[in-house]
Amino acid sequence: MRTDRVLHRPVPPQPPGTLGRPRRHGNEFAFGDPATWGQPDVVTETTTRLYGPALIRAWDRLHPRLTHRIAWTGHDGALPIIEGTVIRLEVQRLPSGAVPKPVWL
Repeated sequence: MRTDRVLHRPVPPQPPGTLGRPRRHGNEFAFGDPATWGQPDVVTETTTRLYGPALIRAWDRLHPRLTHRIAWTGHDGALPIIEGTVIRLEVQRLPSGAVPKPVWL
């Protein structure tokens, strides 16, 4: 995924007695802003022969804010919330000798 993407967390429960329409999207998760990431749901480290130490972090239940109806022709009502898991992979080196950049999956 591109490093400038912004996804959203699930909506927290609405407190009893709150008026108005409930929110559809939770707080932002911006790939380029580590302050928005929070604690990952899964963290693992491993050592590979070609890439050296690898750090893998994953966050569950993130979703994009769908804005275009073109792909959803024939779908009436609000656009769906499609949640998934986002993984960030960081390695120490690349076999080509280039500087490694983190990869978002």
